[in-house]
Amino acid sequence: MKAAPRGPMIVPDHQYLDTLMPTSPESRAIAKLAWEAAWERLGNALRPPEGYPEPTPEELAQCYWNAQSRLDEVRVAFNVQPPQ
Repeated sequence: MKAAPRGPMIVPDHQYLDTLMPTSPESRAIAKLAWEAAWERLGNALRPPEGYPEPTPEELAQCYWNAQSRLDEVRVAFNVQPPQ
């Protein structure tokens, strides 16, 4: 049995979160792992491990926006509405 073709990963737009359907267990797992990695990266940027340089404001902003984007992907994957 052939696997279904996979499309590109979708970065959700906030206004469409309420119209998206739940996704497959695999895509939920991928979204969760991507969120966990982004969360860890943001944590390391906020409190760099010993011996690591402080992030620039641009690097810190990039970590924040990456984490926000990954959290939005988790919301879509699990069909969770953002807080109002």
